[in-house]
Amino acid sequence: MTMRERLSNSLICAAFALIAGCVTVLIASPGARGTLIASLITALVAFITVLVLNIFLPKNPRMIRIFAFAFAGVVFAFAVFSVIIYNLGNMSVYHPHVDKEETEKLTAIAEKHTLGVEVEEISTSNGTYSGWRLKASGIASNVKRPVVLYFCGNGESASKAILRFSENELWNSVVRGCDVICFDYPGYGKSTGVPREKSMKAMAVEAYKYASGLPTTSTTIIMGYSIGTGIAVYTASEAETVPGGLMLIAPYNSGYDLYNNELNIFHGPVKLLASFKMPVYRYAGKVKCPTLIIASEADEVVPIQSSKKLFGEFSSSKTDFMTVEGERHNDLPSSGKVASRLIAFVGVIREEAKRDA
Repeated sequence: MTMRERLSNSLICAAFALIAGCVTVLIASPGARGTLIASLITALVAFITVLVLNIFLPKNPRMIRIFAFAFAGVVFAFAVFSVIIYNLGNMSVYHPHVDKEETEKLTAIAEKHTLGVEVEEISTSNGTYSGWRLKASGIASNVKRPVVLYFCGNGESASKAILRFSENELWNSVVRGCDVICFDYPGYGKSTGVPREKSMKAMAVEAYKYASGLPTTSTTIIMGYSIGTGIAVYTASEAETVPGGLMLIAPYNSGYDLYNNELNIFHGPVKLLASFKMPVYRYAGKVKCPTLIIASEADEVVPIQSSKKLFGEFSSSKTDFMTVEGERHNDLPSSGKVASRLIAFVGVIREEAKRDA
């Protein structure tokens, strides 16, 4: 077998392997259709390249043929690398899932009004996004009060978040006297679609319209944790009515910071392989409401340097930065120090809303 034949067969085998791999990815993750399409295109290009080289290079000198096939192999390898990195990046950022136990528990609470709280399942006007509303306890149903619009971390769902606000004493204290609304991101819970930057932004805009449009809403306080902080900042910057406040727990300056903390290769041209670019720093300067940023030196998911960079992008003088010592990323939501600062922040906004009512 000649060198040309060996290189040709290698490219064909690699293309077949890629097709088999992307089909396996699709079976394991039905939401990975974009990756499947990219993989199939790459395989098709490889086949065409091999066919063209076999037609036009037979009579050329041996070294030219070897160089041409080697170059085609490098291009194909880079294409495969791009598909793999793109998919790995999505897997590290998005974790769409349904928390069945939490959903069933909330459904039972909504039907029986257990735990002394009132919960209802909600959806946007077009039915695309689904979530939950936890109503303020001890307040008449027709009385105006603030609404906390919460954007989850990537491992959370709306049902899990609402249960924490209702059952956890610290979080319940944070939102005392307020309704809490949380919608699932596209692909999470009962929300339709695929989680991507564009679809998550669209969800956020609809969520804010829903929360601020309720007849009992006196003001809307936006709150985000982890990946939800970028969505929260974007929402505050795009809101038609100025929010009552913005609370950010472990925020990041851009989506690249999240990728690079997992796999530090998203620089230069490789940035193009990131689907969640989320330039939060661009939106921060447009935020006009009081803002509280909380970050930890011990955060292993969102580097505190990223949070500090974002803090510097806010133009409002009503922006505060709080550093928490020793708390890891997943420990921040259960931190008493974090909760006490949030309680004070929400308390001020709640009193201002009463005066303005």
